Amino acid sequence: MRNVILILLLMLTSSTVSAQTSGLMLSEVHAGEGWVELVNAGTVTIDTGAYFLCKFPTYAPVQGLDVVAGSRMLEPGEYVAVAFDALPSSNGEVGLYVPGTFDFSNADNMIDYMEYGSGNHTREPLAVSNGFWESGAFVTTPPAGQSMARASFSIFGPNNWEAMSPSPGAPNGIVTSVDDNNALPSDISISPVYPNPVRDAASFDVHIPRTESVHITLHDMLGREIKLLHSGAVSAERTFRVDMTGLAGGMYWVALEGESFNKVLPLVRLN
Repeated sequence: MRNVILILLLMLTSSTVSAQTSGLMLSEVHAGEGWVELVNAGTVTIDTGAYFLCKFPTYAPVQGLDVVAGSRMLEPGEYVAVAFDALPSSNGEVGLYVPGTFDFSNADNMIDYMEYGSGNHTREPLAVSNGFWESGAFVTTPPAGQSMARASFSIFGPNNWEAMSPSPGAPNGIVTSVDDNNALPSDISISPVYPNPVRDAASFDVHIPRTESVHITLHDMLGREIKLLHSGAVSAERTFRVDMTGLAGGMYWVALEGESFNKVLPLVRLN
């Protein structure tokens, strides 16, 4: 089993274009393998099926794209990666549009955007007018085997994208195989965080029928470790508390690393 590796992303030093802290957003693009990952950065469940992905002149509803990892129905903090074969491997654009639209030239219908390899793609002017992008700017195409991943879900623009190892269906900055993150040994169970979204404190339950060393940490949307929740032996059933007092509103993740499993639990703190 691959170990979960927490990558501390670099803090952004350049100015940002705009900010948004809720709703469906682009999270990761793997042009070499032809998939796009979306994240629910909001506080309510989102059915992604009727949203559109764009690589001019191709427009495709998410419900018609094969799921690579995750589910099209996203709870807050969850991810879905879908196959998008229209992506060129080295030079292209990805736009995200509101559900049910067929007017793709209207900036009001675009909710997110990125481009890579070069600037000035067809739908870039819409993104610029919305404050999502800078004119002529682009993300450098990563080396083979790497994807382009968003470092923060509160910031738009090319400086907010990093080349990293692919993590479809999992938080950016936490690298794990899809199987490692979602498939637990049959005798181990871990509940989702509850309540979620949360204001002050949340909990989750861990059931391990034997004694096992477990390391549990809380991370922010940049992958930075915020606090250590537990490090030591866990056996039988145990409830862990996550104190969110004093933390800014936004997306967080609880990372669990056991001797026989890895698991990432998303949670959203309300302002």
